[in-house]
Amino acid sequence: DKDFKKKKEIFLNFAATKSIILIFFALLMIYYGEFGWLRSWAFENELGDIYFLNRFLPKVQVHGNSLLVIGFILDFIISKKFTLRNTIILFGVICAGNFAFILALIAFFGWKTLCFMHVFIKKRPQSKRIVFAILFVVAVAISLYVWIKIKEKASVSNAVRLEQTAILLSKNWLFGNGLGSWIEYSSDLVSYSGNMYFEMQTLYIVNQIGFVGIALFYIVTLVPMWSAGKKRCFLYLIYLLYSFWNPYCFDITQMIIIILLMNIAELGENNEKSDYYSLFPFSKCLKKYSWYSQAG
Repeated sequence: DKDFKKKKEIFLNFAATKSIILIFFALLMIYYGEFGWLRSWAFENELGDIYFLNRFLPKVQVHGNSLLVIGFILDFIISKKFTLRNTIILFGVICAGNFAFILALIAFFGWKTLCFMHVFIKKRPQSKRIVFAILFVVAVAISLYVWIKIKEKASVSNAVRLEQTAILLSKNWLFGNGLGSWIEYSSDLVSYSGNMYFEMQTLYIVNQIGFVGIALFYIVTLVPMWSAGKKRCFLYLIYLLYSFWNPYCFDITQMIIIILLMNIAELGENNEKSDYYSLFPFSKCLKKYSWYSQAG
């Protein structure tokens, strides 16, 4: 898209507005000290789920939250600092309360920290030991946090994930069972039948199109990202990380994120002569596309 700036601003402003709504609901839950009426309202309107974790942490897990993570990351990269807008979006992500979102933020800030430390060490080589010590302490703290969260989920949630993995990979995992193929399975934990939610969403796609199909899909989407710039590719990998366990992939959410990453000029461009990106990353394809455009 040659003129994507306005669309980028619309997206980021909508992300901030959505975050304000999430923060409002979280504050409502904290103020009243209960969530039953909000949860019933969310269920009745098929908006998602709203509840407390461990009786005091609000989780406003409604549709569309997955776009907020990339919204914050993009706004932070464009602004190169914390602003009112990206801070609001960040708090929206926290109020959503999804552990996968927090992992994505850890991956992003870890990457930014490593970039900063690399530049810092180049300017001040004598500070190398101090920098490595700080990185080690941060890495240990993050590892402890992740380990605690995994322990919290170990009793039921992880058991369900392992069960889903076995079910989804039990048949033709190489080429898949076909889009829309029916899954019927009953266990002590969950009965899988009908319109069932699978938390292992990427493996659900594998169940449909196989590892061959999903590998081709990733190649088709990753190659243009790589040719457009390594930064875009890394941000896309962050999205793939937090969408692995949730139904935020292989749908319109993924298409929106691809469009955002491919068109936002502030992420940097490899080809300075071009003010937009084509989905055809190879030079021959670009020449062919250009010839067809002129002929048409």
